[in-house]
Amino acid sequence: VDDAHLIPWIPLFINVVLRIPFSRALTLSLIHLALFILNHLVRRLEMQHGATDARDCGVDFNSFCKLLDYLPMMSGITVLCVALGYRTELNQRRCYLISFSSKIEQSRSREVLHNMLPDFVADSIIEHNKDLATRIGSGPRPLLVLSTRRRSNLGVSRTAFALEIETFARRCGNVTVLFCDVADFPQLVAALTPKQLISMMHRLFSCIDKLVFIHALTKLETVSESYVVCSGLNPDDNTDDRIVSTDAFRAVLLGLDILDNTASMNISVDRGFEDAE
Repeated sequence: VDDAHLIPWIPLFINVVLRIPFSRALTLSLIHLALFILNHLVRRLEMQHGATDARDCGVDFNSFCKLLDYLPMMSGITVLCVALGYRTELNQRRCYLISFSSKIEQSRSREVLHNMLPDFVADSIIEHNKDLATRIGSGPRPLLVLSTRRRSNLGVSRTAFALEIETFARRCGNVTVLFCDVADFPQLVAALTPKQLISMMHRLFSCIDKLVFIHALTKLETVSESYVVCSGLNPDDNTDDRIVSTDAFRAVLLGLDILDNTASMNISVDRGFEDAE
């Protein structure tokens, strides 16, 4: 009795069970196949056929006859295991790329939301969509918008998830809104080239972004030449006990800092304040 029934399990164990990188698994499989061939070429084993008669292949080494019997089966099993291991690693790489792309898209979505909306609003929208995503496939139909696109030429069905933004309302008490406008903006548009205008607005709004972060205020939006900031927009505070004048004072300080920091840019900035509820 030989060990031929155990040898084919080694390529399967290397390529499928261990799940090592494909290049290493292929190398080990080829080494295993080479050792299998050398083992039967070097070793002299008399293979019995029946009870007493030795099998004669017309060669001196009976082990070579044994190799001719087992080599096609061994080669086929090795090729099959290598192909299965390659397919498994390919699927793992595809799953990783899909997961990585999904994380990048989620990060971009968060960045866009935080640039457009206050932090507590953006966080609420993200949490709301996470809860909806966990309910897909169970319970009632979720409110998450789904759009299915089919590629007829490739026969591939692709499902894309759209972020749902519902009407969001929360009472925050009295707040102070600061409007910063670039004076004589139409004249600047006519005088500057598009590249110069974009560069100037980028430097201006980047400077204001830093000041808003320093003063811990909330950026609401930028529309054309207008930059809108809000002070006191914090739903975690007790609106009954919060001193509104403190929020207005912080907005005034921000406006003064904006004027001081933009004085060297040769840009005239108009500011205005509004109390709102």
